[in-house]
Amino acid sequence: MSRYSRGIAASTVGLAIGLATFSLEHFSSFESYLVPLLLPGVIGSMAVAGNAHAFSLWVAAMLNFLIYFLVIWLMGAVLAKLRRKFARPE
Repeated sequence: MSRYSRGIAASTVGLAIGLATFSLEHFSSFESYLVPLLLPGVIGSMAVAGNAHAFSLWVAAMLNFLIYFLVIWLMGAVLAKLRRKFARPE
């Protein structure tokens, strides 16, 4: 596995979810599979704005990027540790 693969994977997922947040205003129903993934940033943006009706999508996108970047980064770290722990001795 590459030295930078955890950072590349975390950046890719975070950027994809962050950019998908900008398209949130075009979703017509909550039946979409992507909307639940975007809710943490939207709720955080509402908390930052102090108003549930006037929140910024760019704040939500930034928060979603940070949340999912950290989640994927930590998942990669845990998987790498488990892989080292349970590796077969040569």
